[in-house]
Amino acid sequence: MNEFNLIRYCSILSIVLAAFSVEAQSVDARLVADEKKGEWTLFVIPDTQHYSQNRGNAPIAYMNTAFDWLLDTRDQLNIKFVQGLGDITESSSNANEWNRASAAWNKLYGQIPFAVNQGNHDSILSINKYFPVANFSDEPWWGGSYQGIHNSYQKFNLYGEDFLFVNIQSHDPWGTDNPGARQWANDVIAAHPNHKVLLGTHDTLETSTIKRDILNKHDNIVMSNAGHSCAREVRFKTFGPEGSVAENFVVDYQCDSQETMLLRYYVFKPLEDAVFYYTYSPITDTFEGDTSSQGSFALEMRAEIGTAVEESSWGRVKAD
Repeated sequence: MNEFNLIRYCSILSIVLAAFSVEAQSVDARLVADEKKGEWTLFVIPDTQHYSQNRGNAPIAYMNTAFDWLLDTRDQLNIKFVQGLGDITESSSNANEWNRASAAWNKLYGQIPFAVNQGNHDSILSINKYFPVANFSDEPWWGGSYQGIHNSYQKFNLYGEDFLFVNIQSHDPWGTDNPGARQWANDVIAAHPNHKVLLGTHDTLETSTIKRDILNKHDNIVMSNAGHSCAREVRFKTFGPEGSVAENFVVDYQCDSQETMLLRYYVFKPLEDAVFYYTYSPITDTFEGDTSSQGSFALEMRAEIGTAVEESSWGRVKAD
């Protein structure tokens, strides 16, 4: 290689390397979880009822794009679970709405473990038709259910720490109270005293049943998430019988004039004994930066980085 070609080659190489460097630097640190440090991410999906209707201010295309983005970002954020917060649809048992919304959720089968919750706009018959227990029951992380998919639990060991996801039917002024479901959830939580419990439900703000009958009954609940309320974003604490603290969040963006499929997610960082949370729209590629939308809380965790994680934890089953 003559001197001219060598100089030309080095110039091209430097341009390519600079491009890669710019691209690497362009990844927002809030969109990265370092698996080597045992970091992992939980996403929650608040009320999607308007997207299921394909409204002009909330097109179903946004919901599909957001779920595609979850798959594209799965490894970058080390997403281990996606938890729905209910009100999947607006009109209870409308087949068109369920077909639209379930098609988005179905993208996660075999890719990222997930659970759905029932909202007051979702008929119990329909949520079990479109998300039957049989679609999940063969998964290694599946724990069990009560009366159907609208009450379920899942178990994971992530980097040496045991986590229990509990998804529970909430009682609201428009629904039928189900004390049996709450007792079932209490029994499941009590049977796993060494698991950190991450509870998902539809409502913890406008009614008191979940707070009174579950959140205040246990010391191993560390967090809950709910939707339902146009209060939009709320954070509050509850306390177990021995004084443990659970961080509770309400997120629901359905009352925004323009809905951009805002997602709430939590990055667990065991080496820092902390959980960081963010609110992000994959439609606009923007974060909400106010103190209600992002922050952190302390959570003591083990960090056994060498601990094997279930190889099939991404999921194996496919949607019907």
